[in-house]
Amino acid sequence: MLVRRPLRDQYATWGVEELLQSYPGLAIRPHAADGLLVAGEFFFFARRRRVEITDSYSIEIVVPDGFPQLLPQVKEVGGRIPADFHHYPDGTLCLGSPIRLYLLIGRYANLSDFARRCLLPYLFGYSYREKYGRLPFGELEHGHAGIMSDLRNLLAVDDDVQVLRLLDLAGTPRMKANRQRCPCDSGQRVGRCHHMLLNELRGRLSGAACRQLHHLLYENEFRTKREFLAQPWRPLGRSQRMSQRVRTGGPPSVTS
Repeated sequence: MLVRRPLRDQYATWGVEELLQSYPGLAIRPHAADGLLVAGEFFFFARRRRVEITDSYSIEIVVPDGFPQLLPQVKEVGGRIPADFHHYPDGTLCLGSPIRLYLLIGRYANLSDFARRCLLPYLFGYSYREKYGRLPFGELEHGHAGIMSDLRNLLAVDDDVQVLRLLDLAGTPRMKANRQRCPCDSGQRVGRCHHMLLNELRGRLSGAACRQLHHLLYENEFRTKREFLAQPWRPLGRSQRMSQRVRTGGPPSVTS
């Protein structure tokens, strides 16, 4: 397929050649809309603990022009994965909560990173489920509840109000945020508590993305600002120092 020079430069930035070398069953296909369509057989060998799985799936990956700020959309087109197994209404695969996917690939990811860290664990999980009748990883609820549950785990806090306050701080300039009381009830300033985790979020998602995510979740969780501010704000307690970084739970070791 002949590719125009500006597209070649964009494909180089995205790591298209690396993706096609890593997964030779895939190829660039004609695509009417903006972005890039990669389709074909996705062959993989993956190992988790003592379980090894070799498998393949017929897939289509639509890469938007805004990648990696916008995530690719993936469809399994071989009819093997049923629609009730972690699909969105439009038929694309629900590879995980968006926040976790962004944390896994980071701001400067290429398509090989996306395939290895986001797509492969999903396909490995379904192959494992076919073979053993259960998933090898944990399973989130769908929709908003699943996203909030994942964020509580990633941010190591107990409730949704704390999640939203931490996201708000992640979208705040670092020095200003570090002087605020930490929402996790540790009794510390952010600079002595959750600052490493918030820096990780800023580094991988950018402060603007944290603000956008906060806004979207806030609108879904609370009808008004007054309702949000009315949530219980616990008094200061004993120091419970934050010693955890973002827990992204990497993929199984793989050989394509």
